[in-house]
Amino acid sequence: MSQGADAAEIISEYAGLMTNAYCAIGASVFVCWEYAITVSDEVDLFWTRGFSGATALFFVNRYVVLAVNILNLIGYATLSDRSCSLLARAGFAMQCLQYVIWAAFSALRTFALSKNYGVALLVFILSSVSVGVDFADFRFDLNGVNIPILGCTATTTITTELFQKCAPDFRLLRVKHC
Repeated sequence: MSQGADAAEIISEYAGLMTNAYCAIGASVFVCWEYAITVSDEVDLFWTRGFSGATALFFVNRYVVLAVNILNLIGYATLSDRSCSLLARAGFAMQCLQYVIWAAFSALRTFALSKNYGVALLVFILSSVSVGVDFADFRFDLNGVNIPILGCTATTTITTELFQKCAPDFRLLRVKHC
C-alpha cells in the first residue's frame, strides 16, 4: 500500500472516532439536561410519597444512568493515568450495573404477567448472564488509557488469539501485521 492510502485510512479512522466522540458527548449532555429539567417532577411524584420497592428501583435506575453519562463526560477531560484507570473501571462497573436493573424490571414484568416466582427468577437469572460475562473483563486487567484528543478509554490485556478464539465470527477486528 502506498503512503497516501495509509494516510487516507488513518484520517478516515480518526474522523470516524471523532464523530463517535461528538455523538457520545451530545447524547450524554442531552441525558443530563433531561434529568435536570425533570427534577421537580421527580420530587412531586417520588420524594414526597412513601418509600417502596418500586420507588427504590426508580431511583437506582435513574441515578445509575445519570452516573454513567457523567462518567462518560468526565472521560473526555485530561486525566492522570491513575485517574483514567479508576474512571474506566468505575464507568464499566456502572454500565454493567444497568443490566442488573434491567433484569429486575424484566423479572417484575414477567411476575406481573405470570404470577409465578419461579418463571420471574428464571428471567432475572437469564437476563443477568451478560453481567457476569462483562465482569470477566476485570479478569483481563481492565484499565484506562489516555488517548490524545479522544480522552480516557477502557482497555484490557486480552490477547488477539484469545479474543478470536472466543469470538471467531467477530469480523470487525482488523489486525494489521507490519
